[in-house]
Amino acid sequence: MKKKEFIKIILKIGIIDKNSYLTGLSLLEGCLCNKSFLMTLQEIDSSVYKYYPPMDIDETVILDNLIIFFNYQDCIDLNEQRSIFMASNPNHLIIAKMHTLKKLDYFFIKPRFKNRSFDIDLKINIREFINKFVESKLNLLIQNFN
Repeated sequence: MKKKEFIKIILKIGIIDKNSYLTGLSLLEGCLCNKSFLMTLQEIDSSVYKYYPPMDIDETVILDNLIIFFNYQDCIDLNEQRSIFMASNPNHLIIAKMHTLKKLDYFFIKPRFKNRSFDIDLKINIREFINKFVESKLNLLIQNFN
């Protein structure tokens, strides 16, 4: 399944960087509406590579055809306890999962994509992905601990 392959790539690299993000765009083609799926992941987890402009920004400046974004205070996570992708121990992973799922619920309070039905389906798919990813990462962390 394509989600499992994407999870393996993320676990191997340890983060969704530019390369894994672009791999995800092609790997998840057609199965999760990859663009909306990855856009949502980058909105709810600060460690995910920012391929698309953030949906909720206070100010945007365009210089030399480059978009510069302001208002990243919510994205700053210095101790990396809120990112399921960067969590380095089981406790941080559980905290990050709870935070990410809350952020997912908050993100979909208002309509985001095509219609409400699409948003609900996407939210369910992302929740399922997060749960599978956390389960896989937790197993990996426990294996490495032993």
